[in-house]
Amino acid sequence: MSRYSVGDEVPRGADHDDLGALLQHYDRMLAPGSATKTGAGILHFSKGRAGGEGYSTECFFVHRIDGTVDDFSYIHAVNS
Repeated sequence: MSRYSVGDEVPRGADHDDLGALLQHYDRMLAPGSATKTGAGILHFSKGRAGGEGYSTECFFVHRIDGTVDDFSYIHAVNS
């Protein structure tokens, strides 16, 4: 996934499909009633930066059909 730069939208196709499948796997590992990453449905993915107090890291964002956006680490999702 290093082929994408911050700000890039992941085009439909293999990478998009792989990220979608990965989030579906991640969502299945959540406790019942927890908020899911796929939410109302996936519109597209993009690469961006997420940060908090004292850190900033590259990650992917899921853009949902209801207009909401959430970041996720594909490494964390793989390890779930």
